Amino acid sequence: MVSRKRWFCYAEPHLSLDGTQVPTIEIAGSYRYLGVRASAGQKIGTEVTHSLEEGLRQLSAAPLKPQQRLFLLRAHLLPSLYHELILSRYSKGLLRYLDRRSREAVQRWLRLPHDVPQPFFHARVPDGALEYQS
Repeated sequence: MVSRKRWFCYAEPHLSLDGTQVPTIEIAGSYRYLGVRASAGQKIGTEVTHSLEEGLRQLSAAPLKPQQRLFLLRAHLLPSLYHELILSRYSKGLLRYLDRRSREAVQRWLRLPHDVPQPFFHARVPDGALEYQS
Protein backbone atom coordinates (compact mmCIF):
# COMPACT_ATOMS: atom_id res chain seq x y z
CA MET A 1 0.00 0.00 0.00
CA VAL A 2 1.43 3.35 -1.02
CA SER A 3 1.00 6.24 1.35
CA ARG A 4 0.20 9.54 -0.24
CA LYS A 5 1.40 12.75 1.31
CA ARG A 6 -1.02 15.62 1.34
CA TRP A 7 0.50 19.03 0.91
CA PHE A 8 -1.20 22.12 2.16
CA CYS A 9 -0.36 25.66 3.18
CA TYR A 10 -1.43 27.30 6.37
CA ALA A 11 -3.85 30.18 5.83
CA GLU A 12 -2.57 32.35 8.67
CA PRO A 13 0.38 34.65 7.93
CA HIS A 14 3.73 33.32 9.13
CA LEU A 15 6.13 35.82 7.58
CA SER A 16 6.89 39.29 8.89
CA LEU A 17 9.01 42.07 7.44
CA ASP A 18 10.07 44.94 9.66
CA GLY A 19 7.53 43.88 12.26
CA THR A 20 4.62 43.85 9.79
CA GLN A 21 2.90 40.58 8.93
CA VAL A 22 2.93 39.69 5.23
CA PRO A 23 -0.54 38.38 4.30
CA THR A 24 -0.93 35.07 2.53
CA ILE A 25 -2.45 34.90 -0.93
CA GLU A 26 -5.43 32.76 -1.79
CA ILE A 27 -5.14 30.23 -4.59
CA ALA A 28 -7.06 32.54 -6.94
CA GLY A 29 -5.01 35.58 -5.88
CA SER A 30 -2.03 37.07 -7.66
CA TYR A 31 0.81 39.46 -7.01
CA ARG A 32 3.13 41.68 -9.01
CA TYR A 33 6.88 41.15 -8.86
CA LEU A 34 9.14 43.45 -10.90
CA GLY A 35 6.11 44.56 -12.89
CA VAL A 36 5.06 41.04 -13.88
CA ARG A 37 1.87 39.51 -12.53
CA ALA A 38 2.30 36.04 -11.03
CA SER A 39 -0.50 33.71 -10.06
CA ALA A 40 -1.19 30.02 -9.57
CA GLY A 41 -4.42 30.01 -11.55
CA GLN A 42 -3.56 32.47 -14.31
CA LYS A 43 -3.08 31.07 -17.78
CA ILE A 44 0.42 31.78 -19.07
CA GLY A 45 0.60 34.57 -21.60
CA THR A 46 -2.82 36.15 -21.08
CA GLU A 47 -1.48 39.54 -19.99
CA VAL A 48 1.13 39.91 -22.73
CA THR A 49 -1.31 38.63 -25.36
CA HIS A 50 -3.91 41.12 -24.21
CA SER A 51 -1.35 43.94 -24.30
CA LEU A 52 -0.33 43.08 -27.87
CA GLU A 53 -3.92 42.68 -29.08
CA GLU A 54 -4.96 45.98 -27.51
CA GLY A 55 -1.93 47.80 -28.92
CA LEU A 56 -2.54 46.42 -32.42
CA ARG A 57 -6.20 47.40 -32.17
CA GLN A 58 -5.32 50.95 -31.16
CA LEU A 59 -2.72 51.26 -33.92
CA SER A 60 -5.21 49.96 -36.50
CA ALA A 61 -7.89 52.41 -35.37
CA ALA A 62 -5.59 55.45 -35.25
CA PRO A 63 -5.60 57.78 -38.29
CA LEU A 64 -1.97 57.10 -39.19
CA LYS A 65 -0.04 56.36 -42.34
CA PRO A 66 1.21 52.77 -42.68
CA GLN A 67 4.83 53.82 -42.16
CA GLN A 68 3.88 55.60 -38.92
CA ARG A 69 2.09 52.46 -37.72
CA LEU A 70 5.17 50.37 -38.47
CA PHE A 71 7.38 52.80 -36.57
CA LEU A 72 5.09 52.80 -33.51
CA LEU A 73 4.87 49.02 -33.58
CA ARG A 74 8.62 48.55 -33.85
CA ALA A 75 9.75 51.36 -31.54
CA HIS A 76 7.05 51.38 -28.85
CA LEU A 77 4.56 48.50 -28.80
CA LEU A 78 6.92 45.53 -29.15
CA PRO A 79 9.59 46.90 -26.75
CA SER A 80 6.84 47.47 -24.16
CA LEU A 81 6.32 43.69 -24.10
CA TYR A 82 9.99 42.75 -23.70
CA HIS A 83 10.09 43.27 -19.91
CA GLU A 84 7.36 40.76 -19.22
CA LEU A 85 8.52 38.33 -21.88
CA ILE A 86 12.04 38.26 -20.46
CA LEU A 87 11.06 37.94 -16.78
CA SER A 88 8.33 35.33 -17.29
CA ARG A 89 8.24 31.81 -18.63
CA TYR A 90 6.58 31.59 -22.00
CA SER A 91 6.37 28.77 -24.49
CA LYS A 92 7.72 28.74 -28.00
CA GLY A 93 4.14 28.39 -29.23
CA LEU A 94 3.06 31.60 -27.54
CA LEU A 95 6.01 33.50 -29.02
CA ARG A 96 5.08 32.16 -32.47
CA TYR A 97 1.50 33.28 -31.90
CA LEU A 98 2.59 36.81 -30.92
CA ASP A 99 4.89 37.02 -33.94
CA ARG A 100 2.17 35.79 -36.28
CA ARG A 101 -0.38 38.28 -34.90
CA SER A 102 2.01 41.21 -35.35
CA ARG A 103 2.92 40.12 -38.90
CA GLU A 104 -0.78 39.78 -39.76
CA ALA A 105 -1.35 43.35 -38.59
CA VAL A 106 1.56 44.59 -40.73
CA GLN A 107 0.17 42.74 -43.75
CA ARG A 108 -3.23 44.33 -43.17
CA TRP A 109 -1.80 47.84 -42.76
CA LEU A 110 0.36 47.61 -45.87
CA ARG A 111 -2.30 45.72 -47.85
CA LEU A 112 0.16 42.98 -48.74
CA PRO A 113 -1.00 39.73 -50.34
CA HIS A 114 -1.42 36.77 -48.01
CA ASP A 115 1.39 34.80 -49.65
CA VAL A 116 4.20 37.27 -48.91
CA PRO A 117 7.19 35.23 -47.71
CA GLN A 118 8.22 35.63 -44.09
CA PRO A 119 11.80 36.79 -44.92
CA PHE A 120 10.25 39.91 -46.48
CA PHE A 121 9.43 41.15 -42.99
CA HIS A 122 12.88 40.55 -41.54
CA ALA A 123 15.31 41.34 -44.39
CA ARG A 124 17.04 44.71 -44.54
CA VAL A 125 15.57 47.79 -46.25
CA PRO A 126 18.47 48.11 -48.77
CA ASP A 127 17.62 44.56 -49.87
CA GLY A 128 14.06 45.63 -50.67
CA ALA A 129 12.28 44.48 -47.54
CA LEU A 130 10.76 45.99 -44.37
CA GLU A 131 13.45 45.24 -41.75
CA TYR A 132 10.65 44.73 -39.28
CA GLN A 133 11.97 43.27 -36.01
CA SER A 134 9.29 41.26 -34.25
